[in-house]
Amino acid sequence: MAPHPGAGLTSAGASLATPYGTASVDWSLSGTTLTVDVSLPPGTTGRFSTPEGWRCSTQADRLGPGAHRLILHSDDRPVRSGKSPRSY
Repeated sequence: MAPHPGAGLTSAGASLATPYGTASVDWSLSGTTLTVDVSLPPGTTGRFSTPEGWRCSTQADRLGPGAHRLILHSDDRPVRSGKSPRSY
């Protein structure tokens, strides 16, 4: 999972049917806070990449099965619709 907020995007989500069950990720942006919800089926792991210019309050590079909520904060100013704080 590697969300890239900004440039007019304030939320996104996706799911994937795997042989173990459905894996999904949803994220939403509010000011300087990015909330990411990840769900991984039993018997799987996932990798999370923190977007450039953001910091996560918990260690989240490797995720195990189950539901996870990650709260990230922008290192810069609030992300405004149509404008990204960084170029990706």
